[in-house]
Amino acid sequence: MLLALKGGRVVDPAGGVDEVRTLLVENGRIAAAGRIEPPAEAQVIDISGKLVLPGFWDLGAHARRLSPARLARITATAARGGFTAVTVLPDTDPPLDSPLLLYGLRDLARTVTPLKLWPVGAITRGLGGAELADIGSLADAGAVAASDGHRQLTSAQVLYLALQYAAYFRLPLFLYPEDASLAQGGVMRESPESTRLGLRGIPAAAEEIAVARDLLLAKHSGGRIHFLGLSSAGSVKLLRRAKEEGIAASAAVTPHHLLLAAADMPDYDPNFKVRPPLGTAEDREALVAALADGTIEAVTSDHTPASPEEKEVEFEQAAWGASSLAILFPLLYTYLVLPGKIALNTLVARLTGGPARILGRKEPTLAPGSAADLTVIDPEKEEVISAAALPPEERNTPFAGRCIRGLPVLTMVNGQVVFERKGVEENA
Repeated sequence: MLLALKGGRVVDPAGGVDEVRTLLVENGRIAAAGRIEPPAEAQVIDISGKLVLPGFWDLGAHARRLSPARLARITATAARGGFTAVTVLPDTDPPLDSPLLLYGLRDLARTVTPLKLWPVGAITRGLGGAELADIGSLADAGAVAASDGHRQLTSAQVLYLALQYAAYFRLPLFLYPEDASLAQGGVMRESPESTRLGLRGIPAAAEEIAVARDLLLAKHSGGRIHFLGLSSAGSVKLLRRAKEEGIAASAAVTPHHLLLAAADMPDYDPNFKVRPPLGTAEDREALVAALADGTIEAVTSDHTPASPEEKEVEFEQAAWGASSLAILFPLLYTYLVLPGKIALNTLVARLTGGPARILGRKEPTLAPGSAADLTVIDPEKEEVISAAALPPEERNTPFAGRCIRGLPVLTMVNGQVVFERKGVEENA
């Protein structure tokens, strides 16, 4: 079947395109693109006034459990948010530290979702931090990177060896930068707010010391590192300097670190308990600036679903993490693009080309011949985020009550519509 997406504004950073175009989709690929009239036999979807973007890639979803239901929920949430590819971190039950588990995850994914789901293999066996996993076999089984998730490698020797090992297979290491001895027992950023609330704080130095160490190890090992998420202005300075020196390093940032600070947290609200912890307003502005200038190359959801039972407890006992896959783009479009803090083209690039370069893959594009992986955004459609309206395991959001614009209304993977919201008009 020939499908025509007619009249949308195509924003394609990889192709250098930002103009109104019609896209023809056939056999899962972009057959033609430009100011063209759809053929008579085409099924036409009129998307005039809407944005057409390459499908987003996420670098940091936490599945937590390897079950068909959990993977189906995460990928359905991703599709609602305009994502066409999702990486799954290895801090699952059981952890992704063997090729058999990776093969099983990939086979399972094919049965529950048309989205591209890519596994990240473990750096160490059982995520224990002591004995290296067989990174080469994990790469052969389809791992796109190696990581121990939110468990920091305390042994510099283990990390140094892992960097050398992974470099042979051209895999980046996805690292969570946090000095465990400084962070031990902390539940939020050390700040006047943590003192006022009587909560044990984690100093910014815990992140910055780990970033500095990991960058030096990458420099001397010849390996490639990617920080799963940064939260401090000091970390941004270290990364910027390392890139200037030619160290193979990259980083992502979450929407909550781009839009929130510790001072924004309502007293003891566990939905604001995220890793790394929220920093200061100055940290937040430094992260936005780094995203704009390319020092930080990707936005990541760090999507961590948690049940109400895991969050509706005392702050110290509450689970870490927030749900953001479905609302990531409209949040950043509303609060960064519309106020002019970053350009639309930049945001799209940090959700598409940036993640692709980090994974060493070809940048997604909407040029003819490419896979028809795309999302359609209604820039005028808005809604108020209601936690009660979300599935139970997605209610752990710190953005409840916020009004957002720029909602995804259609997501397509290999020419197949995987999500559709009211707001697109189909003409026979």
